[in-house]
Amino acid sequence: DTALTQDIANDYGGCLELILMSTGEIVISHAELFRLDFPALVQYTQVLYAARRPHLILVEDASSGKSLCQTLLASNPMLPLLPVAVKREGVAVNSKVARAMAVSPFVRNRRCRLVRGDWNRAFVNQLAGFKKGSKHDEYVDCFSQALLWFVEQEMAQHENRLLTAAGNSGNNESTPEPVSALEAPEFWGELPNP
Repeated sequence: DTALTQDIANDYGGCLELILMSTGEIVISHAELFRLDFPALVQYTQVLYAARRPHLILVEDASSGKSLCQTLLASNPMLPLLPVAVKREGVAVNSKVARAMAVSPFVRNRRCRLVRGDWNRAFVNQLAGFKKGSKHDEYVDCFSQALLWFVEQEMAQHENRLLTAAGNSGNNESTPEPVSALEAPEFWGELPNP
């Protein structure tokens, strides 16, 4: 979630680092809020990428996010940037509230974990206060958009597996019953302290 100015009256920008575990669990290992003008935002993103080396950087494809992607890719076309559309055609999650509600099963099914850090309280408070008159929603935006992107990828992989299985099953066999890609295992282990 990018922001355009350092002005204290404006919204923050936000950044989350998420790790997708082989179990399907999402680990949030870092969260940060910032108020940066555009040149500082470009530098911040470059420094963060150099320090953390993520496999993918999701950037909200709106406002300064578009410019950020264009600027960074012009200087480094190999940067693993992916602009994520805020509104998707044919998808019923085109509002902040709808996106947050769409990913809430991940939280309820204990598929998300936080690595302990000084940012935990602010992150949890902002998510818990969403829709209750909270002034800021940067973490909510980052979290829901990233989780929604992961869910969409998981669903696409699941659908591809089903299509492959159906394509290989022959004419005499029925298509296997789909299993929910969002189904949570019965037990989730606790993360070790960092």
